[in-house]
Amino acid sequence: MSQKKKELMKNGGFRETDHIILSDQGKPIGKRWIDSLGNSYLFNKDSGIISAERLYRELSGDNKYGEKKIA
Repeated sequence: MSQKKKELMKNGGFRETDHIILSDQGKPIGKRWIDSLGNSYLFNKDSGIISAERLYRELSGDNKYGEKKIA
């Protein structure tokens, strides 16, 4: 089994990248993770793993679920 596949299985299907996601103010808010289908996610210690779509909604202010804004 490949190293990449082992890492995905170990992390529940998520693979951590070295890409840091920044807020509009330029502050780091978490790391980018990729699932086995290639979808991007943000992980930070406060929110856990959230989808890129939810991150976009929160950063843009379109917060229809009433969750706290990250940035």
